[in-house]
Amino acid sequence: MTRGREANTAHVVTGQTASAGHQPYQQATAESVLASVLQREADDLSATEQIRHAQDWAGGTGHLLTLWSAATRSTLYPDIDRQITARLTGPQPWRYQREPSRTVLQHKLRQYQLAGHDISQLIDRITETPMDGARSISSVLYGRLQRLQLPDLRHAATWAQRTPQNAPQVAHELAARLDERRRELGERLAAEPEPWLTRYLGVLPPGASPALREDYVQRAGTAAAYRETRGITDPQQAVSFGPHPQPELATMQRDTFHALQIADERAEIRAMSRGELEARVLEGDRAQATAPPDVSGPLRLTAQAEADAWQQSAGAETEHDLVQAHEARALANRLAAEKSRLEAASARYEKWSAMTAITRETAGKAKAELQRRGQKPAPAETLEPQSMLEWWQELQANSEAVDRALARQQQAAADVGRPWPPVRHPAAERSPNPGTLCPNSGRVSSQSLIVTASARHDWMSCRHGSATQRLGLRRSGQSWTPAVSTPRGWSGRSRPRQRLTGRRKHPMRSR
Repeated sequence: MTRGREANTAHVVTGQTASAGHQPYQQATAESVLASVLQREADDLSATEQIRHAQDWAGGTGHLLTLWSAATRSTLYPDIDRQITARLTGPQPWRYQREPSRTVLQHKLRQYQLAGHDISQLIDRITETPMDGARSISSVLYGRLQRLQLPDLRHAATWAQRTPQNAPQVAHELAARLDERRRELGERLAAEPEPWLTRYLGVLPPGASPALREDYVQRAGTAAAYRETRGITDPQQAVSFGPHPQPELATMQRDTFHALQIADERAEIRAMSRGELEARVLEGDRAQATAPPDVSGPLRLTAQAEADAWQQSAGAETEHDLVQAHEARALANRLAAEKSRLEAASARYEKWSAMTAITRETAGKAKAELQRRGQKPAPAETLEPQSMLEWWQELQANSEAVDRALARQQQAAADVGRPWPPVRHPAAERSPNPGTLCPNSGRVSSQSLIVTASARHDWMSCRHGSATQRLGLRRSGQSWTPAVSTPRGWSGRSRPRQRLTGRRKHPMRSR
């Protein structure tokens, strides 16, 4: 934002630019960027807002549900174990108490108990058949419980109704507080509905009847309690479609589906208009455009090369070859520094992948829905794949760049009277540079080198292989001369080769 005498100008960053040789990214409008900034909540809150947030957390659904779950499990899970062991015979109770899969069975029974089923009747049904020869008692019972396919009987049940009668007094008090919190959230949304609520339930009319208002408050409170527990703050997102390992969260998710009348995620996607689907696709393209490079392949190869270098150093020290041991350690240290750099880049990629996973997944489903309808996103918002002609032109340009770089090296060697190709001797290479062990490894830009994923893999393999091979040749007293060749993916030839000079070839070969 500029400040002038006659006018003020606001500059808005609408997106990143595409790399050379690629189609430009679809830039967002300045109005949409400013709107997203205004809708975003500020990180720095005032003292009053900090106090309000702390009070909301202490009395929020998530905190209360955690305390209630711990209080009820302390009596429910031992009661489940007692009922199951009472129906087993022989050494089966002893085996059941020591099985690690017993916790999974307890969680499943807890889920059905929250849905309104009687646990005692369920245990009678899954233990009425003998379990002679079963390798895992709890696994067999869990399989039988899954085959029952029981429905959900308590869509609008209160937490007081879901609390077992033999639970401690604190559990009943927490259940009453959970019901009060749900009622409080429902009343708040009835007065000031949010966008996600108006999308499904609309706005409560001023002259609504008491029955209609009560139903609206109950539905809104159920969904708001789940969003508060799940930590959803997006005003456009009503529910999370992912699975929940906790039975309490899974029950609240099903209650929200029933309250908002959402069938499943597929129905949610199909209910979107074409504009909404294209907006989801555009968000996925923008998220993909900001993706950092995936360096998992080079990281794996560099780590392997470092391990091989340390192994060469240990072998040289065993044979009391101090020169080779020093060179192998120097190479291992350089590879360790490169591995640290790649690990940092890999961490950035993993962070981006976790942050944009939901956006990219939704974009893929939106594209599938548009294809099902026979529609396509706007051409300006879709990045078309590179054609074969454009790929071949880029391949030739990269190959010519490599040839020009080699010609400059040859001319520079001829000017100073050095032989070409250069001949390397053991005495002149006390401090090898990992970046020059492979032909053409440091003579052109990374844009020209890395043409395809296979070219990058071959380049890293060549660096690893040539380094370990040169160490092996020095141990046998032979010299090493690199052959000038181009990796596969640059000019259509095979991967980089190495020519050995001496009486015999060393058995180690480049991968």
